[in-house]
Amino acid sequence: MPVQYNIVKRSNQINRKEPDKYYLSLLQKDTTDLQGLVEMISRYSTVNPPDVLAVLESLIRLVPQELAQGRGVQLGRLGSFKLTVSSEGQLRKKDVSPKNVKKINMHFRPGKSVKNELENLKFERIKEPKK
Repeated sequence: MPVQYNIVKRSNQINRKEPDKYYLSLLQKDTTDLQGLVEMISRYSTVNPPDVLAVLESLIRLVPQELAQGRGVQLGRLGSFKLTVSSEGQLRKKDVSPKNVKKINMHFRPGKSVKNELENLKFERIKEPKK
């Protein structure tokens, strides 16, 4: 099934003198929650829903713990997680400390098979209502 999109007009937030431009914007119809994933995984495997949920809940607990220990987390073909930070720059090396951290981010890098799957997506423009 193709990914649906529409076209939106956006202004340049950095340089307001630049003309507005049109961009492709993906339409997210809904969100699949944890329970939905549990049911789907259970249907496509021989594992019952409570066991699938237990494994996913463990993953939810363990990934942040591993990242906090300074380790990346590789989930096979799905991809990997690592921590990155945004911090304020300082003129002197001795002035750099954890106080300079503005934001901690968890970065996901998809595995090759996931990347390939996403690169082959088909797109379909949604019909705009007639005015």
